[in-house]
Amino acid sequence: MNRNLALQDEFENDPNGYGYLSMNDQQRYDRLILEDIPILIPIASIATSGYLESINKWNQMNQLSVIDQSQTPPVPRLDAAFHMTLVLGTFDSFDMNDPVQNTVFTNLMNAMVSNNVLTQAEADDILAFGDSLISRDTEIGVDNVKIGEIEQARV
Repeated sequence: MNRNLALQDEFENDPNGYGYLSMNDQQRYDRLILEDIPILIPIASIATSGYLESINKWNQMNQLSVIDQSQTPPVPRLDAAFHMTLVLGTFDSFDMNDPVQNTVFTNLMNAMVSNNVLTQAEADDILAFGDSLISRDTEIGVDNVKIGEIEQARV
């Protein structure tokens, strides 16, 4: 769908109930570019390890992860740190839109908290890397909409 048709459809059908019919062009523009639509994005392993390094946990986790894992049963705290460093070293990112990857990464964060490797706040900070906001113009495929396009699409 071309940009003009996408905008006309948005204004005519108003699927999110923004009230476009009662708005002038500037108000429509402001509504379209407002970044308030939550989405999930991939969490990059490098961002996660960088964050862990910034809070002085990365080296600690690496040291924990090289401790002999052959203990039976494995020490949970060491096991959690081992798996975290293994996962971050293996995967480039975790697609938080994928239910399996989301569950695995979230469960890994929960294990890190329950085994006192990370605090809940630290785990929440990492999980927040997967949260983002987009604008309606991006969502409907007309990124960087211009006021002139809105004028042309007026219904």
